Amino acid sequence: MNERAFNLFTALLGFVLVILTTLLINSMMAAEDSATMLISDMEDQSRIEAVSRLARADAIQIVNYGIRSKMEEWFSKNTFEPSDPKTWEDWNAIVKSLERKFGQPSVAGTQRTQPFIHEVTQHLVGLFDSYSFAFEGYRVRVKNRENFEKILNPLLEKEISEEKLLEVIDCDGTPNGCPTGTLYINLNIADLSDEEYEQLPLLEIERLEGDKKIVVSDPLLPRNNLRFYVPLRIFKALAYARQFTHFEKGTGFNEATINTGLDYGFLSPRIHNEFDAMALGICDYGYCAPRENPLYPPKKRYIDNKGCPTTGRPGKNELQSVSIDFVTGNGRNLSSLSYNPASTGDLKEKLKRIAKARLCDIAEYTIGSLGQSDFEVEKYSGVIDGGTGNCPILNFEKIDVIPIDSKQVIDDQMTDSSKPSAASLSGITHAPIVNSFSSSNCPYDFALARNRRIGVFLEGSEVKFPELVSGKCSAMPETVTASRCAEITAIRLTLGFREKNESYKVIRSRDLVYRIGITTNRLTGFNPNYDQGPANSSSCLFSSSPNSGQCNSLNGWQCYNLMPTDSYGHIPPGAVPHGCYPR
Repeated sequence: MNERAFNLFTALLGFVLVILTTLLINSMMAAEDSATMLISDMEDQSRIEAVSRLARADAIQIVNYGIRSKMEEWFSKNTFEPSDPKTWEDWNAIVKSLERKFGQPSVAGTQRTQPFIHEVTQHLVGLFDSYSFAFEGYRVRVKNRENFEKILNPLLEKEISEEKLLEVIDCDGTPNGCPTGTLYINLNIADLSDEEYEQLPLLEIERLEGDKKIVVSDPLLPRNNLRFYVPLRIFKALAYARQFTHFEKGTGFNEATINTGLDYGFLSPRIHNEFDAMALGICDYGYCAPRENPLYPPKKRYIDNKGCPTTGRPGKNELQSVSIDFVTGNGRNLSSLSYNPASTGDLKEKLKRIAKARLCDIAEYTIGSLGQSDFEVEKYSGVIDGGTGNCPILNFEKIDVIPIDSKQVIDDQMTDSSKPSAASLSGITHAPIVNSFSSSNCPYDFALARNRRIGVFLEGSEVKFPELVSGKCSAMPETVTASRCAEITAIRLTLGFREKNESYKVIRSRDLVYRIGITTNRLTGFNPNYDQGPANSSSCLFSSSPNSGQCNSLNGWQCYNLMPTDSYGHIPPGAVPHGCYPR
């Protein structure tokens, strides 16, 4: 009995051991399968993370390239110009002006186009439009690419408003202190809220192999403050353009001498007042002869063998040709030119040519040596002096010249014996300006009384512009014939700097020219109602603001034609004037 019980117990124990062994084996096999699956999942996760890092790095490079290439395209198609000419005096103001330009709509003809930063985000959408590739058994796509515009536009606008978008590299605003002049674009993704960040485009990574489908989505851009290097030397070009606007003789650009007597740049008071003084025609108080030199009254106050040049008496023995007596500071000789003081078209065309010649002087003096740098300064080719000439200016966008009535002209009967003598009306003698950049004297004349010189003046320590409009003498009737005076009212030009170093291009085959516009639109034009006080001959600034004076047609602003009379004292039919004298 005991033996049978023992055998039964032994069999039961064996059965239990068999079951336990089976369970243990199954458990070990399950654990092995679980470990294998875990290892496989970890490998998948690791590979997905690796693919994600590579894809994100690739995507960021695409964003980087997209911003850089779009910016280069913008500079190759647009002319940048600060809205206020005084901006050129302050380097930080120039940088901020360019930064604001990227956030402003541009105007092409009558069409307003979207701001540049919106063009950038649209460009990024297009770059990722078909972004999809397979790599190591995974496929990478971009989801929600249209959200670039939705999320980045407000962020870029915020960067501009806070003046954080642009970061200048190695440039202090002077040619000597600007060896590089490139920039960073800052994209502060960290400034986005959680909701905004989650709406950015996503990188979607899908496993293509195996039975189990795995899809992972990660933000395309990291939540960091991204800085994209832009290798465009726009700020180097701006530093050169700035030297054209304000230039110290013998030194170059100097912050300390802006708007002083040492400043010979295009926007300096000295040069501004020179263009303000330029005129052709009958322009001066007490003179009834046209100017030969645009910066001085004529050498004689009268014409003794021709009638007054007017617009209403063609073919009546009027003076119709005046030789120009003008040599610019760099030796451009315009003495081969002449003009018809009775022709408004000729007055405008010849005064524009004189202005171009002086502008070329200034360009050669301030930036003419830049041809040895990596930039090529584009040349303007066209009629400047007696023939054709070149100067370091890409284009004269506009030179506004306005001819306006300057003298009331009346036919008068007078015998030769009663006309004024030449001695009492002798004018001044003058020489053309020579070496105007090496002399401390102003290249124009302030000395004459009531000479309607109007321009920039000094009030305390501040340089100011007069607020005037062009106008004729209020006492001058509209119905009588009148001589004309033409003056410049505005100048706009463009400097062009062609990039010759391919290391500073995004697309090396592109012809990249930085075009920079500069305008002076505060020139006053002919205004005989105003006169200004004395000027400082070293700074060329007037000492006070213009004063309104009486413009009496009988006092300095009237000319009369000397008409021959018969024995009865009458002007015979068909008689022509043979003299033009001041009243």
